[in-house]
Amino acid sequence: MSIYANNTRFNPTLNGTIHIGHLYMALVNEAEARVSGGKFIVRFEDNQKEWFYCNTQQQMDHYADTILEDLEWAGIKVDKIEFQSLLEPEYKRLLNHLNGGGLKVRERFAFDLQPDVTFTNAVAYPYAPHLTAEKVLLDYMDVINLLIRGEDLLTEYSLYNYFCDLWGIRTPKHVYLPRLRLPDGSEMQTEISKTSGNFKVEGYRKAGMKPDKLLAKMREACLIDPDGEWLIKNIKRSPEWKL
Repeated sequence: MSIYANNTRFNPTLNGTIHIGHLYMALVNEAEARVSGGKFIVRFEDNQKEWFYCNTQQQMDHYADTILEDLEWAGIKVDKIEFQSLLEPEYKRLLNHLNGGGLKVRERFAFDLQPDVTFTNAVAYPYAPHLTAEKVLLDYMDVINLLIRGEDLLTEYSLYNYFCDLWGIRTPKHVYLPRLRLPDGSEMQTEISKTSGNFKVEGYRKAGMKPDKLLAKMREACLIDPDGEWLIKNIKRSPEWKL
């Protein structure tokens, strides 16, 4: 066991429930926290109007409840559950302190996405720098020191590091893992999104599949040693979900 505890987080946006690609990332984050004696935090992103203009509070509550049920069903233990909307007062106080009452990140760096914006499958940062700034401070508040994410989010690293430098915050270690792909090479996040498509963890649960069966299939798809742990060093270079 490492003498350095890694605190990790899983940060789902409440615009849908999770699919097996997200579960794979949650499994690795939880395993890396456990093996080092750290904490695994689930922090729901529920306060960004860019994503929620078509979702009601009732829908977002349902998504949060379902995601937690999915994680529990898969045997993932969550040490702390948070909602970004409830953290806003503390986040804003910290932001004001670090900026000396001056810089307002949204006003200086961001533009607001309108409801008629057409979202593409590719996420290219910085598309909304104030979102990254908020993540930096929320991670700082949670003492997150290991960020494990999909390779499609690699372009956010420079912006994340910029805000860490701006505020004198130590940048957490970033690890970018290959996304779980389908047999034709397409990514789960692209072809099977949270807001549409199949392969939802909730769907497997409600269809009566036992978690051991799904996890065994995920191990074969993602792990170099299927009998080993869900650790970064045991993740395949090209994990593939076989239909």
